[in-house]
Amino acid sequence: MIPGFFSGCSTSPAFIATSPQPVPAPAKQQKLTQAQILHRFHTSYAQFQNRDSLKKAYVFLQQIPDNDSSDFWYDKKLSELSFYFATYTNTGKDSSKLIYNQGKNAAHQIIQHAPDVQDYIENGKGKSADLEKDTLADTTKVAAVYWWTVNSMLWLMNEPPITRMVARKRLQRAIQFIKETAPDYRHGAVERLQGLLLTISPDGDLNEAKQNFEKAITTSNTFLENRFFYGRFYAVTLQDKSLFMTQMQQIVDYVVSDTSRYQKINMLVQQRAGDFIHNQSTLFSGNFPTKIFGEFSSQEK
Repeated sequence: MIPGFFSGCSTSPAFIATSPQPVPAPAKQQKLTQAQILHRFHTSYAQFQNRDSLKKAYVFLQQIPDNDSSDFWYDKKLSELSFYFATYTNTGKDSSKLIYNQGKNAAHQIIQHAPDVQDYIENGKGKSADLEKDTLADTTKVAAVYWWTVNSMLWLMNEPPITRMVARKRLQRAIQFIKETAPDYRHGAVERLQGLLLTISPDGDLNEAKQNFEKAITTSNTFLENRFFYGRFYAVTLQDKSLFMTQMQQIVDYVVSDTSRYQKINMLVQQRAGDFIHNQSTLFSGNFPTKIFGEFSSQEK
């Protein structure tokens, strides 16, 4: 493993790792066998568009031992569910930060098995499209880099400007790797991530960020996460309430098709957009910018 990449050994504060336990399992519940826990995880995960099921899936997953299998099943699920849970449920700022950290660390567990990809993102060495010295499939590498990137950026939201500036080059190379390896990945992911990176970077070009978000929406306007990121992060950063409300309302009004391959994530996004419409004052207030990435208080849930 290259020192400084994602780990707590680095002097780079953007990648300090912790071992959070953000959502412990309920106390005094009936003791379940590992087979029962795994079954309940799969049942809950199959319905993750329901936020209660999403929380259960997240909790059950953490009760399953990580057997370090060759297909990295556990880390794949943890990096994905950490993002969903921290982004689309009302977990609060501090808990969300811990969960995003958990998600990026899980994705890192996969990336460290692709040393050339890791070296490219960390140090800029090699050509990202030609990294073939590892044994991981491209689909696994791209997914791991994607989940690491998005969890890392959302983890960085409330970090000091210098921390975000230090992290920018690594994140830019991660996005470049996805662009060169799978340019059409995850319904506009390259443009969505690029827009988010420019939005959170202290020296980011916000006009270019806007162009990236709008391109992502044009590329896949039925994948509601593109609009959500545009409204939730870009519009709030600019305190553009009109843009924010337009994007959130279009998300809520969209009729999700039962046959859509991303039906579940769209339903999850719609619920969160509805939360923000009803609690917009938490993001547009005299406390800007300290509330840019704030969440609802317990009274506002």
